Amino acid sequence: MTDDQVLEKSALSQRANRGALRDAWVVGNSGYSLMDWVLVPYTHQNLTWTQHAFNGKVEEVQSVCEGVVYPVESSVELPAEENRD
Repeated sequence: MTDDQVLEKSALSQRANRGALRDAWVVGNSGYSLMDWVLVPYTHQNLTWTQHAFNGKVEEVQSVCEGVVYPVESSVELPAEENRD
């Protein structure tokens, strides 16, 4: 399942679609679909300066999040998956 599909099926998505995320947005990469509450970078050719600036801000937010999430992920020990064959 892709990240986009996981997000689509999540409780966060359900809440956002009901309007529970007023004045809040989720920042995704180009693998996510653009929605009213999900900001994604522009990917087409010949971007305007404003679109370049927007993409730069999206990258800044992503790097801050990666700096926080990845260390937490690496410090959490998850149980091994069982073989269910």
